[in-house]
Amino acid sequence: MKDLSVTKAKWESSRFNSISFVEELEPEEMEYYVRDFLLPNLQQSYNQVKDYISNNTRRNIYTVKKHLADLIKNQDVVRISTNEDRDSSNLSRFGASYLINESLNDIYLFSSVMKSKITPSDSNSQMLFTLNRLSKDVCNLQKEIKESIEQQARSCCLKF
Repeated sequence: MKDLSVTKAKWESSRFNSISFVEELEPEEMEYYVRDFLLPNLQQSYNQVKDYISNNTRRNIYTVKKHLADLIKNQDVVRISTNEDRDSSNLSRFGASYLINESLNDIYLFSSVMKSKITPSDSNSQMLFTLNRLSKDVCNLQKEIKESIEQQARSCCLKF
């Protein structure tokens, strides 16, 4: 039991550090964070969950990826795909759901923090619009994923 409390403390500390890092990000650093952390993280968690979600939810994840890519000036460095091979580790639908929701939570936090730091102006209007869309799309996606996973779990239990 002690091991679980130590693990939980490490996990909570890691999450707190992650939140603090996003809160300290400056708008000028946003592009690097999106390119180097948010997009790869979303792609990796998508690879784990794609077998458990509907085609519509897959398209909505792709839309979130595109919104994130819109925040990057040099779009040549961004590759957005929904057809990559899955990672070698096989997670259960619940583990995969957890990973994608954590990734979406990171995106939601990022978009919320950045919206508060970017001053409204004509030059920033597209960026603010994209950040607003991200927040909205992430909330909808999390509901879709939760419903999809729960529906599969119910249908799986009904077979027995």
